[in-house]
Amino acid sequence: MMNRKLFKFFKKNRYILICASFLTFIIIFLLFSIFSFFVNRDLDLDNDIVILQVNGKEKGSFSKKEIMESDAENISISLGNGYENAKIEGVDLVKLFDKLKITPSRRSLLYIKSKDGEIETIPMSTVLEPKRVFLIYKINKKRLTEYNKDLGSFAIMDVFDNDTESWIKNVKTINIQ
Repeated sequence: MMNRKLFKFFKKNRYILICASFLTFIIIFLLFSIFSFFVNRDLDLDNDIVILQVNGKEKGSFSKKEIMESDAENISISLGNGYENAKIEGVDLVKLFDKLKITPSRRSLLYIKSKDGEIETIPMSTVLEPKRVFLIYKINKKRLTEYNKDLGSFAIMDVFDNDTESWIKNVKTINIQ
């Protein structure tokens, strides 16, 4: 008797049951995809690293997570000739040198190599000025790659230069010579 009622119920509502099970499967799949997106997003913090060298010899490296947990600073600047105000998160390069106990001289040059292999230089006298040259990783609470893909994971900026085109983008290696 019970089996007959159950069979009748399934026979009457089979399309509704199939649709409901299909929708349940889709909802579970979407929730899993969203969850894995946010988990994998945080894993990128350990993949992005900056290597510090002195005369071509590696002295240490920092992951994005280590840089974010260190003495990161928030700076308000204006970009694009004052048309856009932005809050930048980054670390003063002098603090990174201090962490690795590197004491560069003012006559040194800083050679910065990007992931593309391009090398740019900055005079050490500029870098050693307090709160002037920063290794940045966020603009307006967005990662650099979310703000502008061309900037890469890390960029080096001079606070007195408001044009993002003059920033050193996609920084991979910082070499003091």
